[in-house]
Amino acid sequence: SRAQRLQELLNRQDYWLRFCAFHIIGVMPVDSLLSEVKRGLRDIHPLVRQTALWAMQRIASAKEVHKGAEELLEDEDPLVVQYAQHVVQS
Repeated sequence: SRAQRLQELLNRQDYWLRFCAFHIIGVMPVDSLLSEVKRGLRDIHPLVRQTALWAMQRIASAKEVHKGAEELLEDEDPLVVQYAQHVVQS
């Protein structure tokens, strides 16, 4: 299934593949992968964390999105923090 293939990409070492998978999850959207999207907020790569939050905005409740964004307000990457602030304020 599409969700299984996306999950396989999320488990890859290549951050670009994980980024692409989260982008597709948000565009399609693939609601069944919400738990993986939440885990993506803790990915080692900042672009992946930011994209996971973006995908979360498209498949999760407003409460879950707000909680996820708040978690990223203390991120080590300033661009992730900036995006999280934008999400919290919107």
